[in-house]
Amino acid sequence: MKFSYHWLKELAGFTDTPQELAEFLTLRVFEVEGIEKKGRDWTLDIKLLPNRMADASGHLGMAREIAALKGTSIKYKVLGIKEDGKKKAKDFLRVTIENEDCPRYSARVMDGATVKPSPQWLRERLEICGLQSVNNVVDAANYVMLETGQPLHIFDMQKLKSKNEKVKSIVVRRARRGEKLAGLDDKTYELSPDILVIADEKNPIAIAGIKGGKESGVSNTTTTIVLESANFDPRVIRRASQAMGIRTDASLRFEHGLDPHETTEALDRLAALIQQVAGGAVYAGIADQYPQKVKQAAILFRHAYAERLIGTKIPAGFYRSAFARLGWSAKPKGKDFIVRPPTVRRDITIEEDVIEEIARLFDYHNVPPQMPAATLIAPERNDERFWEEKTRDILTGLGYSESELYEFCSAEELTLFGIDPSVAVELKNPAAADMQYLVPSLAMRFITSAAQNLRQRDAVKIFGIQKDFTGGKSGDITETKKLVIIHAAPDTDGATFYTLKGTVTALMEG
Repeated sequence: MKFSYHWLKELAGFTDTPQELAEFLTLRVFEVEGIEKKGRDWTLDIKLLPNRMADASGHLGMAREIAALKGTSIKYKVLGIKEDGKKKAKDFLRVTIENEDCPRYSARVMDGATVKPSPQWLRERLEICGLQSVNNVVDAANYVMLETGQPLHIFDMQKLKSKNEKVKSIVVRRARRGEKLAGLDDKTYELSPDILVIADEKNPIAIAGIKGGKESGVSNTTTTIVLESANFDPRVIRRASQAMGIRTDASLRFEHGLDPHETTEALDRLAALIQQVAGGAVYAGIADQYPQKVKQAAILFRHAYAERLIGTKIPAGFYRSAFARLGWSAKPKGKDFIVRPPTVRRDITIEEDVIEEIARLFDYHNVPPQMPAATLIAPERNDERFWEEKTRDILTGLGYSESELYEFCSAEELTLFGIDPSVAVELKNPAAADMQYLVPSLAMRFITSAAQNLRQRDAVKIFGIQKDFTGGKSGDITETKKLVIIHAAPDTDGATFYTLKGTVTALMEG
């Protein structure tokens, strides 16, 4: 994932060069796969771990990680929103979620924004991260996604079809069979009930988390817009993305799971940025549907257990400062803490996760290496395994090859060897007709194999250590491990017999 070096530097306040920052991140948290100079800036291609996409896929989250590791402070400029108190978003827009595929959907309404080319600083920031400029309104949405990690989308409100022209509706639902969507990329997509869509009262207007629709897209004539910030089930997004062959910056983030709490923060940030670059008025309030709120986890952190796991003593005051640097709530409980990581840290669920964060901030280089203290006791000898290996060594030394054959046979094979099928164990669901029984005599499988090999070879010397099975209709199945040795060759003077006799003698003496 691409990040701007100067953008990170502005937020985290570090002094490292791009190369130093890349080395630091690779050693402490994420591998930097490449550095490329672009104009006055550098692009860092950072390989994010899947469990950190929720909090670190935006510049702000990555800057927080850097600041926590380096002990610096975040410099984040809050943009204020000027709301129009006379108009409320809920009076003009209704949001409905039809199923659990969408944990949260938040929307704001704006009018009076002037759609035009973006200012240079905004275009440059997008280009550094590999995105092309469209217009100031769309670019603002992409900028906030790159900043916060939360994907956003913008609809032209006047293009939403509704029976009541004063109150528009947005419905999050599964697509209906036969529905289609003309995408912003000028391609038409056929939809299925497996795909989650954003729809007005008549038709889909976007493929949720993946692709916006052309008919509801922002143009130079747009006057009133709906700002979308939502959270979707990552499994639904991934399945749809793979089925349709579409991979976008938004779908990549949604596929790994995002924090529902982040939707409104990103939405407010977007509304304020649009006011800054395009003007316009923001309707008061948010049309927000959040049926089941995600609760902050409370995790017991035991400092003695942490030190035992990390392998060194850590100053008592370090824990409190570490939690503060991470931006986590930590309430003392004796010598321990009740830790409440923010919900955006979806990877922190158990005490060991908290300990790992402490170790990273303490720096693994500060943990002295030491050999583990443990008593090594030799295991008891497994006589069966010992003699099997001993037998293999002797026979392979005498030129035999070990074979492992299927322990199944057919009724015809049993008859060929004069074995009554009633003594064999019959399978209820055989894989094939020639695998109807478990083999009651291991020797028959090896004799058959040797006979087949003699058609192409002058002699066959094989052995096997496997089980055969007896019991049949009696119901008491007996498994017996046996050794079979085969030496087959054209023999006119008994040489093969005496060779095999010598083999058995060597085996007994060994």
